[in-house]
Amino acid sequence: MTSKDKQKKKRKPVDDLGLLSELNRSLYLIGHYSKQILEEKKTVFGIPMSVELRRLYSPDRGDLLLERIEQRFDIKLKFPLKVKPPDEYEQVSVSEYINSLAFVSNSVKYSKMDVINLVADQRGAHTDDEADVFHYTSPFVQLPWGNPAKTKLLLPQDLHCLLSISQVTYGVADKQLRVLTLKAKK
Repeated sequence: MTSKDKQKKKRKPVDDLGLLSELNRSLYLIGHYSKQILEEKKTVFGIPMSVELRRLYSPDRGDLLLERIEQRFDIKLKFPLKVKPPDEYEQVSVSEYINSLAFVSNSVKYSKMDVINLVADQRGAHTDDEADVFHYTSPFVQLPWGNPAKTKLLLPQDLHCLLSISQVTYGVADKQLRVLTLKAKK
């Protein structure tokens, strides 16, 4: 028996409340990082935020936590996705939302998942000797957050995208999963 087999044998499945607790922990951290960025203007918190978002969404480098919760509780989360500016949205699945277009930079299309992975890989998990072109161009594209006259906050393109994903994620989870947490505690 290999050491991996021994480790697996010692592990036991996570129950419903444990899975929801993990989600709540991630959401708490995402909320904390967002607050640090928006209120304290500490943009460095975008890096750990990308790692937490990857944990929720990534099929190959994360826990796919949102999809696991959907399967465990037999629910379908619905995410708002803008179809026509300024305010026309449709409700889409987790996969459709995270794989939708975030922006185009230097004629390269980036999905929301691409942005999460690029930031988490390049800056969150390790530092590569060769960076993706995305990391060189994104800081030069500054986007206002909210009303710039009030917030006085311009964010690099990648961080703007991460913050937007985090707020949508937090809103969807808060509205659609709050009932599950209450049921699991009973």
